[in-house]
Amino acid sequence: MLYHTGFLPNSLNGCHMFKRRYAALLPALILLSACSSKPKTEAAQPTAGAPSGGFLLEPQHNMMQMGGDFANNPAAEQFIDKMVSKHGFDRQQLHAILSQAKRLDYVLRLMDRQAPTAQVPTGPNGAWLRYRKQFITPDNVQNGVVFWNQYEDALNRAWQVYGVPPEIIVGIIGVETRWGRIMGKTRILDALATLSFNYPRRAEYFSS
Repeated sequence: MLYHTGFLPNSLNGCHMFKRRYAALLPALILLSACSSKPKTEAAQPTAGAPSGGFLLEPQHNMMQMGGDFANNPAAEQFIDKMVSKHGFDRQQLHAILSQAKRLDYVLRLMDRQAPTAQVPTGPNGAWLRYRKQFITPDNVQNGVVFWNQYEDALNRAWQVYGVPPEIIVGIIGVETRWGRIMGKTRILDALATLSFNYPRRAEYFSS
């Protein structure tokens, strides 16, 4: 009796590749989960009426002065000056974009709750155990490998161009978005503008 075994080498190679990527992704998830500053219990709910979606530019952005929540904000103007002089951005386009940004007070409150205090901790606070339980699960790691396989070409191009290994990119996307399944409800423009221009303690970090 003859047995067709031509599929075995491919199957074994696929199994070995899965194991290698599983092993590469697991340390990245552990590291990123330890660095995460967003435990589930700290998640803030956006206030009613918070904008969603992206922002739009008019075909001709001829706004001379910036309007909106950050009009006449010295930190915003300094940021625009830096982006124009150092990176060659168009000033009027930056005015048009930042005029659409909204100040989010709930983001400021969340940052204040996470701010370090002068009180010395008396012992472990269990943060790492919470993060590990939340992120380092068999399903998460397997989903990361599936994502890696699906976008292998793009991940390798990013590695070649920017020098960031695929396991780091996959780990970040997994921790922040569960590989694209959880995109959040807060516009990045609003959150970054709020923290860059109205939160001096971390303004340099968020505007850099």
